[in-house]
Amino acid sequence: MKILINAMNLDQRNGCGLYLRQLAHGLLMEDRKIELDLAMPRKISWPRKHSKIDLDELCGIVVPGGIGAGLLPWSFWHYRTLPSWEKKRKYDIFHDPNQIGCFIHDSPSAKVLTIHDLSPLTHPGTHPRERVRKHADILPVILKNTDLVVVPSDATGNDVHKLLSVQRDRIRTVYPGCDHLKDVIPEEFSKIGKKMKILSDKPFMILAVSVLEPRKNIDILVDAFDMLCEKVKDPKDMYLVVVGECGWKYRSVLKRMRSSRFRNNIIKAGGVSDNVLVGLYRNSDVFVYVSQKEGFGFPPLEAQYFGLPAIISSDDALREVSGGGAVVIENDANRRKMTESLCGVLKEMRASRSYRKEFSEKGKSNARKYTTKRFAGSMLRVYREALS
Repeated sequence: MKILINAMNLDQRNGCGLYLRQLAHGLLMEDRKIELDLAMPRKISWPRKHSKIDLDELCGIVVPGGIGAGLLPWSFWHYRTLPSWEKKRKYDIFHDPNQIGCFIHDSPSAKVLTIHDLSPLTHPGTHPRERVRKHADILPVILKNTDLVVVPSDATGNDVHKLLSVQRDRIRTVYPGCDHLKDVIPEEFSKIGKKMKILSDKPFMILAVSVLEPRKNIDILVDAFDMLCEKVKDPKDMYLVVVGECGWKYRSVLKRMRSSRFRNNIIKAGGVSDNVLVGLYRNSDVFVYVSQKEGFGFPPLEAQYFGLPAIISSDDALREVSGGGAVVIENDANRRKMTESLCGVLKEMRASRSYRKEFSEKGKSNARKYTTKRFAGSMLRVYREALS
């Protein structure tokens, strides 16, 4: 089987980049007989810290040339250069795991598209207008040339069916893995604490890992943290650590963090290395991810994998993927009510070690089901099905 994957986001640290790295790594470990090419708009180095295998030796790194390659915006390469290049080659499978896809052409290959989530259609106010337009106008055109649609959760599959009128028999749910950090050596917490100016010897740490943008509800987490600090006798040992790059309309999120009465206990860590991230997962007390809308949600599963009790919103995908192993906060339109609910759970987590242990064990049990090996095996079955 000869496979081409659009890998233009391979080196990104977001969910799409992680999905791509897992996919390439898993496919090659699962079946060394497949011929795999990764197409990129420019030559980039494979981030080897994510894998023990050398992709440069086991698969082809191709840089389709022609008009627009490396000169014009990436969208031109995505919608024009790559499809034209692929059409002239003989691939069995052409997989685009980049949400919108580039299938504006006919070619002999079977085409598989991954749609990660449809929050631009379900929550258009939380995305740039251009992104919403692409999902509303371009994605339906791409789907006409798509054989099978892969989604990371049944919840996303339901959205694809309802909002894009894709028949159920063309949708396949394939869960990614969450074991990609298992071989990472964690940074010593003493070093992390020194870098982040955590002054307490035994802090109660609340961890959030998320892109900073309105959809992620970081501002509600800050509100709940403030409320919690006001309720306890001595809040100086409590810290909220927020890990993640700045996204769309991030300034409003930063403004809320800076306006907190307890801003000295809120740490904006930004993007961190895998070593620091694993160190935080292993040494924090509770993890919070109360996003308005997700398609899968890697961070809560990563937290569960390392035994960190997780609090999530009632988003359908997050509830599905957490498998009952996380505490659920209703995604309420009433901001005050959601803040109070989250504060209540955080307070109980702080007060009860047994409560934290309960969801630590439930979370670990759930996370062990999500492996890169299973992800790759399921994807190979989708490829064979697309060919048939």
